[in-house]
Amino acid sequence: MQTYSMADLLNKKTLITGDVGTGKTRLTEKLLAEALDQGCCSITLIDMAPPRKEGHGVRAGGRVRVPRSRLGRIRRLCPKGIARPRLEGRGREDALRIAASNALLIAPCISAFCESPTEVLFINDATIFLHAGDPALLLRAVSMASTFIGNAYSGAAIADDMGSGISAREAEALGRLETAMDAVIRLDSNA
Repeated sequence: MQTYSMADLLNKKTLITGDVGTGKTRLTEKLLAEALDQGCCSITLIDMAPPRKEGHGVRAGGRVRVPRSRLGRIRRLCPKGIARPRLEGRGREDALRIAASNALLIAPCISAFCESPTEVLFINDATIFLHAGDPALLLRAVSMASTFIGNAYSGAAIADDMGSGISAREAEALGRLETAMDAVIRLDSNA
């Protein structure tokens, strides 16, 4: 198993992708802890993930855990009310409504970062925003940070979007995000 360190990713744009349960959030937490240990003092975490929950037999979501003793050392932007369109939606229209609501809740966090950027930007679960949000806004935020580390869902475990088209939109926007990266770390279920 390959290991990744914050020292290797400083001053780079890095995206961590994988299916549900491959360790994307866990790796993001590890790298954030290393950034804090190394004395990075200008850090923002935009946590777009809904709380961890099971739906349709899949455990998905989960916020990045930051020890209380370290909360004062980072700017943490975590919108409330984020939901999983494909797992919680009760049909096409409901999935689209949830995706649109998520984008509206998350966009002000991204805009706040753009108005006052930090040297380091972490994003947890970028694909939640990409279901209905403007990829250009996310790419603008990524470009403003010297170091970017984010994670995003890419897999087959949550394939049914109830005909909403959000899975195709997610894949297209994720492709755009990947082209802006210096490195893409693809995790699989064996990671």
